[in-house]
Amino acid sequence: AYCEKLAKENVWGGQIELQVCAKILQRSIEIIQGTGGEPIKIDCPSSISESPIVITYHRYLYANGEHYNSTIKMKIIIHWGRVLGLFIAILVGCIAIICFKLFNKSDPFHAQDVGQCNMYEAQRIIDNLVCCYFF
Repeated sequence: AYCEKLAKENVWGGQIELQVCAKILQRSIEIIQGTGGEPIKIDCPSSISESPIVITYHRYLYANGEHYNSTIKMKIIIHWGRVLGLFIAILVGCIAIICFKLFNKSDPFHAQDVGQCNMYEAQRIIDNLVCCYFF
């Protein structure tokens, strides 16, 4: 009768079913609650992996009622082009600040002579580099 009830539409599994899944899959399960708090752990003594299966539990999300969602591990991917762009932006900013301090002590946004730094132009270059590499 219990299994027949679960087979019907709009009937969801819960703690018992998760314990059965942990035993069948031989993996511990970690449940992250949508409302926060400590994750709930369903341990499997015969676990074949140190890392648990991670799912999320949502009591009321939109009009769906209580339900679980699957998760996937995200790999952190470093985009070296963006790292290089940030480095260049920081370098240009540092050069602009040094130029301002050395050559133009009165007005940081307008250079007095052609040979002096223009802080406004340097800031525009920095903004463009950051914008190009991060958005």
